[in-house]
Amino acid sequence: MNKYKNSIIIYLSALFSSLIVYGYELTNFTMSVDEEFSDNFNNTISLGRWGHAFLKVFILPEPYVPFFTTLLSLAALSLAAFLTARLLKLDTFNASILAVLYISLPQFAYQLEFSNQSDTVSIALVASTLAVHYFLKGKQRILSFRTFIAVVLYTLSISVYQSFAILPIVIYIAYITTENIRARYTIADNLMNLIRFGAIAATATIIYYCLNGYIQSKLGLSSTYLQNKVGWDFSDINNSIVQDIEYVISYFNGRSYFGLKIYSTTMLAYGVVVAKLFMRRQITTSNLLLPALLLISPMIMIAALCSNLPPRTMLGLSVSFSVIITLSLMDIHSNAVKIGVAAIALAIGCANSSKLFYSDMMAYKSDSNNARFIMQSIYNKYPDFSPSKTPVYFYGGYYTVKTWKIDNSDTFGGTIFSWNGGVNKRIHEFLRAEGIADLKMIAPKDVNKFRGYAVNHPQWPHDDSVQLKDGVLIVRLGRLPGRD
Repeated sequence: MNKYKNSIIIYLSALFSSLIVYGYELTNFTMSVDEEFSDNFNNTISLGRWGHAFLKVFILPEPYVPFFTTLLSLAALSLAAFLTARLLKLDTFNASILAVLYISLPQFAYQLEFSNQSDTVSIALVASTLAVHYFLKGKQRILSFRTFIAVVLYTLSISVYQSFAILPIVIYIAYITTENIRARYTIADNLMNLIRFGAIAATATIIYYCLNGYIQSKLGLSSTYLQNKVGWDFSDINNSIVQDIEYVISYFNGRSYFGLKIYSTTMLAYGVVVAKLFMRRQITTSNLLLPALLLISPMIMIAALCSNLPPRTMLGLSVSFSVIITLSLMDIHSNAVKIGVAAIALAIGCANSSKLFYSDMMAYKSDSNNARFIMQSIYNKYPDFSPSKTPVYFYGGYYTVKTWKIDNSDTFGGTIFSWNGGVNKRIHEFLRAEGIADLKMIAPKDVNKFRGYAVNHPQWPHDDSVQLKDGVLIVRLGRLPGRD
């Protein structure tokens, strides 16, 4: 009974923290970029996220339900934090501190922004953490039934979002780092453990790619999205290596994405951990290398692709951040100090997360207002316009002064009317999702023809930006065409 009580305390610590950090998003619905589409099945299959697609078809609401989807995401995120804390065999108090720190780093804000996938990603977080649990329950043997379950969970996680290929590795490194501080293991022992788990990671990744190829070929869908993320320039390999190192270092010198700059404090925590081990005469090569490996392990994919990947892909940051700081606090006898550190991290996380989602709220208001003004312009010019009969083509994007946009915040604060230079289909979907207008679209084969007409029009909000040509209503929003 006591065991369950302790588990409830740890989980509720994480859940309560998530409500603080992400409370603004939970209570203020915003339609961010990509949330305007009601059916994402083909798109997610083409991106290789068939696990996400099938979860949405058979279990979860597509694309999302305001409040419910966010609440479910936070509940699953909190469960992942709880499972990570339990994995490290910490006492209830320190496990609760770790869970709070896990939530306080607002990396998940960059996933929660996309309500159409935040629920599946948070479930995959749980599956990734359980994969490590089952591998350890199988006594870290490659051939065991529990290891088989670990591989299945690992594969399913990757099928939701490919960045999950890295997260279980980070979690496992966190585990062996903690175990090495408790007891001395040789470099050979640690290397063999890493190789064994590496074999599990490789197996899951290979299975995922085989299944992905089969599913995409059956459905006739594919995408070059992942290939486009590769940044290596083999004609100037030295420059690529320097750039790659700079991408990784940005997470340690405070130049990374907004809200994640606090990750640079892990360097200080690493110094404290090493100093404590030195004072206790427990310094070993493993105890020096493993905590350092823990800190850089979330950047494995950055290093592999030589690409400054979006912050939503950096799923291991919360693990490394919470574990190294908890380890640095372990020998402090004052619980008040530990609570103080966790509370400060939580307050910073809440402030940064709220700023991010507020910028999205302002962008959403801007899009909604502009959508209504554009439709008003259409009816002012053509009072008899029938949305069910006359197709509409939006040329280019409309750019507003984004005073709310935060520097280095990825897609936060971006407007749908200006995304990718203004995308005709995206604007149509937004108008439909907002209940403003359900407009007919032109056939894809006619896009170039009506682009040719649009270039001769002035830009909106000029009255003549709206013109009827060959039975199609053309609205020129921007100077250049978008990525239609």
